[in-house]
Amino acid sequence: MLLLYAYCVGTVSSRKIERACHEDLAFRVLTGNQQPDHSCISEFRRRNLDSLKGLFIQILRLCQKAGMVSLAHVVLDGTKVQANASKHKAMSHERMLRAEKQLQQEINALMRKAEILDAQEDRRYGKGKLGSELPDELLRRQDRLARIRQARKEMEAETAAAAAHQRQEEAEEARAKAAAAQESDAAAAEQAELKKKA
Repeated sequence: MLLLYAYCVGTVSSRKIERACHEDLAFRVLTGNQQPDHSCISEFRRRNLDSLKGLFIQILRLCQKAGMVSLAHVVLDGTKVQANASKHKAMSHERMLRAEKQLQQEINALMRKAEILDAQEDRRYGKGKLGSELPDELLRRQDRLARIRQARKEMEAETAAAAAHQRQEEAEEARAKAAAAQESDAAAAEQAELKKKA
């Protein structure tokens, strides 16, 4: 039931289904407040792929016959429209067979999409990982605290180095100004000495 519901509401990725089992009330009700791992969901789908395809078709046909679903896209905007029964909407046996084949193709495409998404996520996050886990070095509190302290010390060292560099530049600038003033004073004194002699 979990996979059927998830696919019906557009949640195809095993990781997203697992997350929904933690966060979404409908998923939690369906699983009896159990949270299956995405690896288990993906493996279950792989092992039971043929059975699930057949089950999807049976459920869709049953819902269609019961008038619970239309096998088309539905968009609601609040507009009220009068409806008429149409002889074109009634299905012949041939049309039902064509619709069943179309359903089979859509279900196959959905299963392929789920398989591809799981494979991509396994490559991106690693097999058995959700993708929202903390890095290994931050998993435990002590490790997190040590990493935060280390980062703080690095930032303090960078700040101290920048301040020391600025002080050094200011000191060099002050020395240069003092040397220029000394040279200016020496030149002025020399000019005064020459004027006295002349």
